[in-house]
Amino acid sequence: ANGFKWGTSDDGSVLKITGEGDMPDYDNMSNPVPWEKWPIETVIIEGNVTKIGNYAFEQCYNLQTVVMPGTVNNIGINAFEKCESLTQFDFTNIETIGSKAFAEAGLVSVELSDNLTKLDDEVFVKCKNLVSFSVEAGSQYYADGDGVLFHKDAENAVTLVAYPCAKAGTSRYEIPEGTSKL
Repeated sequence: ANGFKWGTSDDGSVLKITGEGDMPDYDNMSNPVPWEKWPIETVIIEGNVTKIGNYAFEQCYNLQTVVMPGTVNNIGINAFEKCESLTQFDFTNIETIGSKAFAEAGLVSVELSDNLTKLDDEVFVKCKNLVSFSVEAGSQYYADGDGVLFHKDAENAVTLVAYPCAKAGTSRYEIPEGTSKL
Protein backbone atom coordinates (compact mmCIF):
# COMPACT_ATOMS: atom_id res chain seq x y z
CA ALA A 1 0.00 0.00 0.00
CA ASN A 2 1.56 3.26 -1.18
CA GLY A 3 5.02 1.69 -1.06
CA PHE A 4 5.09 1.37 2.73
CA LYS A 5 8.12 -0.44 4.07
CA TRP A 6 9.06 -1.34 7.61
CA GLY A 7 11.94 -2.86 9.50
CA THR A 8 13.04 -3.36 13.09
CA SER A 9 16.29 -3.14 14.97
CA ASP A 10 17.97 -6.46 15.74
CA ASP A 11 16.35 -6.65 19.17
CA GLY A 12 12.94 -5.54 17.84
CA SER A 13 12.75 -2.47 20.08
CA VAL A 14 12.82 0.09 17.24
CA LEU A 15 10.34 -0.04 14.36
CA LYS A 16 11.00 2.18 11.34
CA ILE A 17 8.21 2.75 8.82
CA THR A 18 8.52 4.69 5.57
CA GLY A 19 5.91 5.51 2.96
CA GLU A 20 3.67 8.07 1.32
CA GLY A 21 0.06 8.95 2.14
CA ASP A 22 -2.17 6.90 4.43
CA MET A 23 -0.62 3.98 6.28
CA PRO A 24 -2.51 0.74 5.70
CA ASP A 25 -5.30 -0.13 8.13
CA TYR A 26 -5.02 -3.31 10.17
CA ASP A 27 -7.24 -5.43 12.39
CA ASN A 28 -6.75 -8.33 14.75
CA MET A 29 -8.29 -10.98 12.53
CA SER A 30 -7.86 -10.86 8.76
CA ASN A 31 -5.09 -8.26 8.52
CA PRO A 32 -2.91 -8.15 11.67
CA VAL A 33 0.12 -5.87 11.83
CA PRO A 34 3.29 -7.64 10.68
CA TRP A 35 5.21 -6.41 13.75
CA GLU A 36 2.76 -7.65 16.38
CA LYS A 37 5.25 -10.04 18.04
CA TRP A 38 8.08 -7.51 18.44
CA PRO A 39 8.79 -5.72 21.78
CA ILE A 40 8.61 -2.27 20.17
CA GLU A 41 9.67 0.69 22.34
CA THR A 42 10.20 3.31 19.62
CA VAL A 43 8.39 3.91 16.34
CA ILE A 44 10.00 6.13 13.72
CA ILE A 45 7.75 7.13 10.83
CA GLU A 46 9.39 8.75 7.81
CA GLY A 47 8.31 10.02 4.42
CA ASN A 48 5.12 11.89 3.62
CA VAL A 49 2.83 9.76 5.75
CA THR A 50 -0.55 11.44 6.35
CA LYS A 51 -2.44 8.87 8.46
CA ILE A 52 -1.47 6.34 11.08
CA GLY A 53 -3.54 3.28 10.19
CA ASN A 54 -6.30 1.68 12.22
CA TYR A 55 -4.95 -0.68 14.90
CA ALA A 56 -1.37 0.07 13.73
CA PHE A 57 0.21 -0.08 17.20
CA GLU A 58 -2.60 -1.49 19.32
CA GLN A 59 -1.26 -3.50 22.26
CA CYS A 60 2.34 -2.37 21.76
CA TYR A 61 2.63 -2.40 25.54
CA ASN A 62 6.31 -1.32 25.56
CA LEU A 63 5.90 1.58 23.13
CA GLN A 64 7.32 4.76 24.71
CA THR A 65 8.27 7.04 21.81
CA VAL A 66 6.66 7.91 18.47
CA VAL A 67 8.66 10.07 16.06
CA MET A 68 6.69 11.18 13.01
CA PRO A 69 6.81 13.84 10.32
CA GLY A 70 4.61 16.93 10.39
CA THR A 71 2.64 15.47 7.48
CA VAL A 72 0.80 13.07 9.81
CA ASN A 73 -2.60 14.67 10.44
CA ASN A 74 -4.94 11.72 11.00
CA ILE A 75 -4.81 8.91 13.56
CA GLY A 76 -6.92 5.84 12.83
CA ILE A 77 -9.22 3.98 15.19
CA ASN A 78 -7.55 2.01 18.00
CA ALA A 79 -4.13 3.04 16.61
CA PHE A 80 -2.44 3.29 20.03
CA GLU A 81 -4.97 1.44 22.19
CA LYS A 82 -3.41 -0.24 25.23
CA CYS A 83 0.00 1.36 24.65
CA GLU A 84 0.50 1.50 28.41
CA SER A 85 4.08 2.81 28.26
CA LEU A 86 3.22 5.69 25.92
CA THR A 87 3.17 8.62 28.36
CA GLN A 88 3.39 11.44 25.80
CA PHE A 89 2.48 12.07 22.17
CA ASP A 90 2.97 15.03 19.83
CA PHE A 91 -0.50 16.14 18.65
CA THR A 92 0.85 19.29 16.93
CA ASN A 93 -0.40 18.67 13.37
CA ILE A 94 -3.21 16.24 14.15
CA GLU A 95 -6.60 17.16 12.66
CA THR A 96 -8.66 14.01 13.27
CA ILE A 97 -8.40 11.17 15.78
CA GLY A 98 -10.40 7.94 15.43
CA SER A 99 -12.41 6.09 18.07
CA LYS A 100 -10.43 4.61 20.95
CA ALA A 101 -7.16 5.69 19.28
CA PHE A 102 -5.51 6.14 22.69
CA ALA A 103 -7.87 4.05 24.85
CA GLU A 104 -6.05 2.62 27.88
CA ALA A 105 -2.79 4.31 26.83
CA GLY A 106 -0.33 5.61 29.42
CA LEU A 107 -0.70 9.29 28.49
CA VAL A 108 -0.19 11.68 31.40
CA SER A 109 -1.23 14.95 29.78
CA VAL A 110 -2.67 15.73 26.36
CA GLU A 111 -1.91 18.99 24.58
CA LEU A 112 -4.11 19.39 21.51
CA SER A 113 -3.40 21.95 18.80
CA ASP A 114 -5.78 24.37 17.17
CA ASN A 115 -5.55 22.16 14.04
CA LEU A 116 -7.80 19.54 15.65
CA THR A 117 -11.21 19.39 13.94
CA LYS A 118 -12.58 15.98 14.96
CA LEU A 119 -12.29 13.56 17.86
CA ASP A 120 -14.30 10.38 17.49
CA ASP A 121 -15.88 8.62 20.49
CA GLU A 122 -13.86 7.39 23.45
CA VAL A 123 -10.48 8.50 22.07
CA PHE A 124 -8.96 8.74 25.55
CA VAL A 125 -11.22 6.31 27.44
CA LYS A 126 -9.65 4.46 30.40
CA CYS A 127 -6.36 6.40 30.31
CA LYS A 128 -5.79 5.82 34.02
CA ASN A 129 -2.67 8.07 34.22
CA LEU A 130 -4.22 11.05 32.42
CA VAL A 131 -4.07 14.17 34.58
CA SER A 132 -5.10 16.95 32.20
CA PHE A 133 -6.08 18.17 28.76
CA SER A 134 -5.04 21.47 27.26
CA VAL A 135 -6.08 22.95 23.92
CA GLU A 136 -4.11 25.58 22.02
CA ALA A 137 -5.77 29.01 22.10
CA GLY A 138 -7.64 29.77 18.89
CA SER A 139 -9.08 26.29 18.42
CA GLN A 140 -12.39 26.57 16.61
CA TYR A 141 -13.70 23.21 17.81
CA TYR A 142 -12.18 22.33 21.19
CA ALA A 143 -11.40 23.99 24.50
CA ASP A 144 -10.16 23.03 27.93
CA GLY A 145 -11.41 24.15 31.28
CA ASP A 146 -9.51 23.25 34.43
CA GLY A 147 -7.85 20.36 32.57
CA VAL A 148 -11.13 18.96 31.21
CA LEU A 149 -11.77 18.65 27.46
CA PHE A 150 -14.79 20.29 25.80
CA HIS A 151 -16.12 20.48 22.22
CA LYS A 152 -17.65 23.65 20.77
CA ASP A 153 -20.05 23.46 17.83
CA ALA A 154 -21.33 26.03 15.33
CA GLU A 155 -24.26 26.98 17.58
CA ASN A 156 -21.87 27.53 20.50
CA ALA A 157 -23.20 24.49 22.31
CA VAL A 158 -20.55 23.06 24.61
CA THR A 159 -20.11 19.32 25.13
CA LEU A 160 -17.94 17.76 27.83
CA VAL A 161 -15.81 15.32 25.80
CA ALA A 162 -13.40 13.83 28.31
CA TYR A 163 -12.54 14.09 31.97
CA PRO A 164 -9.01 12.97 32.86
CA CYS A 165 -9.07 9.82 35.02
CA ALA A 166 -6.14 10.89 37.21
CA LYS A 167 -7.09 14.53 37.71
CA ALA A 168 -5.85 15.51 41.17
CA GLY A 169 -8.07 16.60 44.02
CA THR A 170 -11.42 15.88 42.46
CA SER A 171 -13.60 13.37 44.15
CA ARG A 172 -16.42 15.52 42.83
CA TYR A 173 -16.66 17.55 39.62
CA GLU A 174 -19.14 20.32 39.03
CA ILE A 175 -20.06 20.61 35.38
CA PRO A 176 -19.54 24.21 34.25
CA GLU A 177 -22.56 26.35 33.55
CA GLY A 178 -23.25 26.55 29.81
CA THR A 179 -22.35 22.91 29.17
CA SER A 180 -25.19 21.54 27.09
CA LYS A 181 -24.16 17.91 26.57
CA LEU A 182 -22.14 15.20 28.29
